[in-house]
Amino acid sequence: MLRVYRRKRRISELPEEIVQHILSFLSTKESAVASLLSKAWLCAWSTNPFLDFDEAFFRGEYPVFKERRRAFAEFAGKTLLRYHEHKVRIHKLSLKILEENLELTCKLIRLANDCGVQELCLSLKGASGSRFAPAIFDVHSLVKLDLQLCDMLEVQCSSITCHSLQVLKLYRVSLAEQIIEKLVCSCPLIDTIILDKCYGFKKVQINNQHHLRIFEIEARFGETVDIKVPSLELFTYSEGWRSTSVEYPFTIQSIYNVKRLCLNLYKITDEFIRKIVSEFSLLQELTLYYCPMLKGLIFSSHSLKRINLRSCDNLTEVYFDTPNLLSLDYCSYNRVPSLSSNSTPTQLKMNLCIRLVSGNSGTLFFQNLRECLASINHSELSLPYICAPKFSFSFEDLRAIPLPYPAPEVEQMSLSTYSRTHVYPLLVDALFWTCRPKSICMDECTEPSRDFTKLLCKSLMDERTTDSCRSDQVKCWRHYFKRMKKIEVFKGSTGKDYWLPLCWRSVADVVPTLRSGDKFRFRLEWSKSATKDLMFGSKSSPKMNGKNSETICYMEDAPSANESIIQSTSAADPCKASSVSYDNLQQHNGDDNNQDVEG
Repeated sequence: MLRVYRRKRRISELPEEIVQHILSFLSTKESAVASLLSKAWLCAWSTNPFLDFDEAFFRGEYPVFKERRRAFAEFAGKTLLRYHEHKVRIHKLSLKILEENLELTCKLIRLANDCGVQELCLSLKGASGSRFAPAIFDVHSLVKLDLQLCDMLEVQCSSITCHSLQVLKLYRVSLAEQIIEKLVCSCPLIDTIILDKCYGFKKVQINNQHHLRIFEIEARFGETVDIKVPSLELFTYSEGWRSTSVEYPFTIQSIYNVKRLCLNLYKITDEFIRKIVSEFSLLQELTLYYCPMLKGLIFSSHSLKRINLRSCDNLTEVYFDTPNLLSLDYCSYNRVPSLSSNSTPTQLKMNLCIRLVSGNSGTLFFQNLRECLASINHSELSLPYICAPKFSFSFEDLRAIPLPYPAPEVEQMSLSTYSRTHVYPLLVDALFWTCRPKSICMDECTEPSRDFTKLLCKSLMDERTTDSCRSDQVKCWRHYFKRMKKIEVFKGSTGKDYWLPLCWRSVADVVPTLRSGDKFRFRLEWSKSATKDLMFGSKSSPKMNGKNSETICYMEDAPSANESIIQSTSAADPCKASSVSYDNLQQHNGDDNNQDVEG
């Protein structure tokens, strides 16, 4: 008989380019350990074009400063010298030095220049750039420069020859206006400029840079920007905590061609945003965060596709006249906005992220939340921080609220709770009164979240009959809840990046084992009648004081649909009770095992 043996692929047979790509995600110490896997990996490591030299790695072996500095200089120097002698090209060099050592820095940069380095990342805490700056600006092959934590105020460069530079990133670098202007003018191919918490200048002026597409600045002291570049696509301006009160640090005319705009300004007003949206004919994405002066926004644009509103906590109303809008992201600590539109686009998707705390957990909060979710067809709700031990949700108040629409459907509801409270059952009813989620995801595995997950599973399995309602008024959420389709767990703490299906009986055993990075997800199915019968104003519901009302059904002890099956089977054959229950639930959970829902 002819036997065919399948040859197992070995890790040493990977191409050298793939091995070097894997090593590029590791630190110098980790990549050196990985080189011991095989001779092929050792050869790939010895010619790895991605080098990372961090002096902090030598702290453990060399506690004495002088010995550590000598060992670091010897290791980095010999490595770059070997690359230079064997003519091995360097794609990226990352150099992090704890103390000022300009002689070593200049030596390593020159060796990297001879090896044709394209990306250079330097972190030189407190170092004066007057000595090493000429070495950096003379790297002819440099495409990307990332400079951190150094002083370049006294730098006077007679010539800058890094004409191939395309990306310039400066973090906490002090430099004068003349250096910025000369550097930009000497690099005609520059594509991206990022100034993060830099200081020493009052104004950034850029003209006639036809390749510049991205400009981002986080101003520490209210630095102004004057950019006259028609090719600019992304403009970001963010105020630092030390920033002075400059109302508008840039002019609209200078950035009117941008496609993406991101602003963080304390004194920015509603009128200014309205003017930007109406006059920027190419604007497709707008991000506003930490803008406390905004109260009522009007978006009227045919080009706008994405809107991100984050931590604009005084914003109460948002009006849309944007027929091509695709997504709306809103994140706030304590307020749900009122959304209105001339004509809501059918393709619009909303992601609503609100913190639920004791101060905003009242009846009005859930009423506003329900109205907000009902205004968008496709939406996701995230409550990333539930901390409401004194939950103030009142069903008595809700019964008098006329809402002429059913509870809206939500694609996914993400929850995280950080406080133990005895009102968890009340919170479950409040959330399901607010919306009908197709899936519920428990993100954070804190101890209160584990308790809430157990209670949520119990509530979803505890299906109620119509007799559980305390009156003949409008039905509660349990009448519209059909079944729990699937229970899944995401074990991110163990390195598994996929969802594992679970039986409901194993939830109590799995929940205590959850760690940071793990998630729980319940996939739910609601009755189609939920979209036909109005929560307020159905034909079968009487009226109170001329208004329709709803009676909320509390979680009382009553047999669920699954328990009824068990009881009826136990009467005939007690031995089959558990198996019937398990088969019934497996049928519930197994119908959609092949479906994949994005987490």
